[in-house]
Amino acid sequence: MAFLVVLLVLLFTKPGFSQKTDSNNTNVIAMRCGRNELVNQPNFIKNRNSTFRDLRAQLLDQRVLYARAQALSSGDSVFAAVQCRNYLSTDQCVACFDESVSELLICNSGNGGFVSFDNCYVRYEDYAGFYNDPYVMADADQTPTLTCGNESASQPTVFNQVIDAFLSDITKATPKTSNFYVASTRQITGENKTVYATAQCVEGMAQDSCQTCMNSAYDTLNDCFPNTQGRFFHLACFARYSDTPFFNVNQTIDITNLLKGDR
Repeated sequence: MAFLVVLLVLLFTKPGFSQKTDSNNTNVIAMRCGRNELVNQPNFIKNRNSTFRDLRAQLLDQRVLYARAQALSSGDSVFAAVQCRNYLSTDQCVACFDESVSELLICNSGNGGFVSFDNCYVRYEDYAGFYNDPYVMADADQTPTLTCGNESASQPTVFNQVIDAFLSDITKATPKTSNFYVASTRQITGENKTVYATAQCVEGMAQDSCQTCMNSAYDTLNDCFPNTQGRFFHLACFARYSDTPFFNVNQTIDITNLLKGDR
């Protein structure tokens, strides 16, 4: 209970976003609570909340955007991780983490859970295998989540061609970066419009698994065309495109060299 009170205080006092972009971190993309029954629920929840405090402290103290934590007290082991998009500041990452924890606090009867927002992803389980293999699930299979915008491009044929090529480049480049992350923009000259896109795989996973997830993201996001926004989430990766800025133009990554030999 004390942890919940502290969390609520933090949520209401967290700093606002400084970017003049669509950096809404309250949009839940996907969420799951574990279904396997706990042996010792009070102790498991105590350990889970301990990992949440540890993760938050790492984000703040180490000024990082990815962290892992574990609590092993009395045999009710909990392993947790948080990953934020790289266009966020540390304070923005912590704000998204706080929102995530406030959602996950309802998961009190199962052995794990996760929640994905536009800007971050938090997961905890009673096993550590998901750190390097995000597809590992103890109680269920998790299918990819796709959400599309509700506005269509004014010139759908041109838009579809440009964004299809753009997403192809993004999803090919992401597994080749050192941190499995890309943010880029592309102009649609026919509409005098800029489209923003980002893709990210979970840190620590194998490169070929990242590429597999990126291939799924590319194939699935095509179903959003000609909508001007689309989001893809799976346990191993996240991808998003939008004609509304959600990161600053000076936060893009040059992927030209990463695509040599792919065209």
